[in-house]
Amino acid sequence: IMLLAGPGQGVIMKRLYGLNRFMVKHTDERVKTTNEAVQGIRCVKMYSWEESFQKLISKGRAGELDVLRKISYLRGFSRAYMGALPGVVAVASF
Repeated sequence: IMLLAGPGQGVIMKRLYGLNRFMVKHTDERVKTTNEAVQGIRCVKMYSWEESFQKLISKGRAGELDVLRKISYLRGFSRAYMGALPGVVAVASF
């Protein structure tokens, strides 16, 4: 049972790594948009673009939170899986 846990944990970690890389793209896009709005705050205020920038930033944040939620679920499953494994092995060996 312990030998089977290693590859399973490897698959979970690979998926977590991929999701983290994907989340960084969302974060970079949101930060870039926020910086553009802050840099050109005069133009944003003058042309009343607050609403459109707010929508862009909110959209980026929503994507980021979606990926973060998936990461949290996967991380929680991984911890529960590895925490329960010693008990399962002890029960299975007796």
